[in-house]
Formats: sequence, C-alpha cells, structure tokens
Amino acid sequence: MKKQFSITAKIWQWPGDTAAWHFIYVPREISETLRKNFPKSAMIKCMFTIGDTSWESSMFRNNREHNYLIPIKQKIRKLEDLIAGDEVTIKIKIL
Repeated sequence: MKKQFSITAKIWQWPGDTAAWHFIYVPREISETLRKNFPKSAMIKCMFTIGDTSWESSMFRNNREHNYLIPIKQKIRKLEDLIAGDEVTIKIKIL
C-alpha cells in the first residue's frame, strides 16, 4: 500500500447544529484499501496538504458510508480561502 497519495474531492459541511465541521470524503476504493491495511484503526494519523498549507491530523473511519472522513479545520479553510462546495486536491501522507 502506498503511504502517500492525493485525492480531489469537494468539501462538505456537516448538517445540523454543529455546522462548523467541514470534511472531505476519501473515495471508497482507497477507503477499502485503508480498511484492509488498518483493520483495527478507527482513525489513521496523517499529514495533509492543501495548496501551501500542511497540518497533522487523522482521518476517521465512517462506517455508515464505508469510507474515511478528513476533517478540514476552520484555520485551514481560512488560510486557503475555502468554503463548503469547493473542490480541492489534498495530499495525504500516512504517518
């Protein structure tokens, strides 16, 4: 399994009262590979990069959609001038 990869996806906003949360879905095919390689991990620690901004965080297993979620913090969205609905390319390095 590759420890580094990139995906292009839309940022989406969690519905409801906690609307401050924004995420990117990891595509199902990549998520299936991650589940096989990290079968007991609910989260996977990673280094993420969007544009000129890099940060450490974790992607989280999403059992409902059978994929992983990458949270995009407000600080990152502000630095890269991003809003829900924007399509971004995110580089992912598993730590």
